[in-house]
Amino acid sequence: MPTTAIGTDAFQECPITGVTMDITKHNWLVTDAQDLPRVIAEAFHVATTGRPGPVLVDVPKGRLQRMMDWYWPASLDDRTCPATSPRPKATRSPSPKAAELILTGAAARDVRGAGS
Repeated sequence: MPTTAIGTDAFQECPITGVTMDITKHNWLVTDAQDLPRVIAEAFHVATTGRPGPVLVDVPKGRLQRMMDWYWPASLDDRTCPATSPRPKATRSPSPKAAELILTGAAARDVRGAGS
């Protein structure tokens, strides 16, 4: 699909990054051909960091046909790479308030959407 048609509900347009958001670790839509090497490096990093999982890099037709000088990034910027953004540290013991709520709470009467 040409880049100019993205987001216009053009004939047979499928917002693949939105469709696959729930089944991938991260999605990228490459809007500039010069970003492609960085995005590919980030995608490999995200796919193999932590729990391995699928990622999606959507490259529109116009970006695939554009000439560019390929390079492999020397390093990734930890502040912008999705897999390396700071995450809160978990503690081994629950907070006193959480423990109190769990111990004094009533048993669940109806559980829905618990999965299998």
